[in-house]
Amino acid sequence: AGTGLRKIITSLAAPTNSAMGALNGIGIKSTKIFKTANGNFKTLPAIFKIIEEHTKKLGGADTARIFKNIFG
Repeated sequence: AGTGLRKIITSLAAPTNSAMGALNGIGIKSTKIFKTANGNFKTLPAIFKIIEEHTKKLGGADTARIFKNIFG
């Protein structure tokens, strides 16, 4: 579980070009949306809620592809 969480955090802290492309594709232009006003990452539930809000109109296969491109 720890390795998976580390991968999620790393994917958001330093997103690959593929991850940024996926985020841009759902309307997230910057990973700053995942941070608090003082620059710390929001909680994982809050981050997933943001992604959920941006993918709610997509089908299951498209959402899975987005998550794979973001988190590997």
